Amino acid sequence: MKTTYVYRLYSWTGAPLYIGCTGNWPRRMREHWAFSPWMLDVVEVRIERFDNKFVALNRERELIAKETPIY
Repeated sequence: MKTTYVYRLYSWTGAPLYIGCTGNWPRRMREHWAFSPWMLDVVEVRIERFDNKFVALNRERELIAKETPIY
Protein backbone atom coordinates (compact mmCIF):
# COMPACT_ATOMS: atom_id res chain seq x y z
CA MET A 1 0.00 0.00 0.00
CA LYS A 2 1.12 3.58 -0.69
CA THR A 3 2.79 5.61 2.04
CA THR A 4 0.58 8.37 3.42
CA TYR A 5 1.64 11.25 5.65
CA VAL A 6 -0.24 13.21 8.28
CA TYR A 7 1.33 16.61 8.83
CA ARG A 8 0.77 19.34 11.38
CA LEU A 9 1.81 22.95 10.94
CA TYR A 10 2.26 25.22 13.97
CA SER A 11 2.81 28.93 14.56
CA TRP A 12 5.52 30.47 16.73
CA THR A 13 3.06 30.52 19.64
CA GLY A 14 2.53 26.77 19.30
CA ALA A 15 -0.98 27.20 17.93
CA PRO A 16 -1.94 24.56 15.38
CA LEU A 17 -2.46 26.24 12.03
CA TYR A 18 -3.26 23.28 9.78
CA ILE A 19 -3.47 19.50 9.88
CA GLY A 20 -3.55 17.53 6.67
CA CYS A 21 -3.04 14.17 5.02
CA THR A 22 -1.20 13.51 1.75
CA GLY A 23 0.50 10.84 -0.28
CA ASN A 24 3.10 13.30 -1.57
CA TRP A 25 4.50 15.42 1.22
CA PRO A 26 6.87 17.66 -0.83
CA ARG A 27 4.24 18.46 -3.47
CA ARG A 28 1.63 19.32 -0.82
CA MET A 29 4.00 21.73 0.92
CA ARG A 30 4.75 23.46 -2.42
CA GLU A 31 1.00 23.84 -2.94
CA HIS A 32 0.56 25.38 0.50
CA TRP A 33 3.45 27.80 -0.13
CA ALA A 34 1.91 28.82 -3.46
CA PHE A 35 -1.69 29.28 -2.30
CA SER A 36 -1.82 29.66 1.51
CA PRO A 37 -0.75 33.07 2.86
CA TRP A 38 -0.77 31.70 6.42
CA MET A 39 2.28 29.54 5.56
CA LEU A 40 4.39 32.57 6.49
CA ASP A 41 3.33 31.94 10.10
CA VAL A 42 4.54 28.31 10.15
CA VAL A 43 7.61 27.68 12.31
CA GLU A 44 7.15 24.01 13.19
CA VAL A 45 6.18 21.01 11.08
CA ARG A 46 5.41 17.56 12.49
CA ILE A 47 5.06 14.60 10.16
CA GLU A 48 3.80 11.08 10.79
CA ARG A 49 4.24 8.33 8.20
CA PHE A 50 1.67 5.58 7.64
CA ASP A 51 1.68 2.52 5.41
CA ASN A 52 -2.12 2.45 5.43
CA LYS A 53 -4.12 5.37 4.01
CA PHE A 54 -7.19 4.62 6.11
CA VAL A 55 -5.18 4.62 9.32
CA ALA A 56 -3.66 7.95 8.26
CA LEU A 57 -7.08 9.46 7.53
CA ASN A 58 -8.33 8.35 10.94
CA ARG A 59 -5.28 9.90 12.59
CA GLU A 60 -5.86 13.15 10.70
CA ARG A 61 -9.49 13.31 11.88
CA GLU A 62 -8.42 12.52 15.44
CA LEU A 63 -5.82 15.30 15.46
CA ILE A 64 -8.16 17.87 13.92
CA ALA A 65 -10.79 17.13 16.57
CA LYS A 66 -8.21 17.28 19.37
CA GLU A 67 -6.11 20.27 18.29
CA THR A 68 -8.71 22.35 16.37
CA PRO A 69 -6.35 24.04 13.88
CA ILE A 70 -7.07 27.58 12.71
CA TYR A 71 -7.23 26.59 9.00
